[in-house]
Amino acid sequence: MNVLQPIGRTFLAFLATIGRLTLFTMASLNHCVRLPFYLRIIACQMIEISYYSLPVVGLTAIFAGMVLPGKTIPASPASRLRAPSPTWTSSSTIRPKARAGWPSGREKRYHGTDGMPG
Repeated sequence: MNVLQPIGRTFLAFLATIGRLTLFTMASLNHCVRLPFYLRIIACQMIEISYYSLPVVGLTAIFAGMVLPGKTIPASPASRLRAPSPTWTSSSTIRPKARAGWPSGREKRYHGTDGMPG
């Protein structure tokens, strides 16, 4: 048995799969532009996909609206009086790993203001 036979068999199976996928795609696109068009069925599917999914989109917006103020408003009234330090991070940025002796971000929102060991 040749060493290259398994590689060739796998490659030919891959090409056969790509060929079947190409034929399926071409047949699908061909049927999309060929008559007859069933406008009533197309309209029903458009309503089914778009209009009936609005409650899901609305619930997602409501839940995102409930989470964002908690992530952007400082936790305590005293922290609202201070100006944010340059190292303040919002929830949409990637936070660096906490260094030794620094709060991890859950304890203090502003690094380097107070509560520092040492």
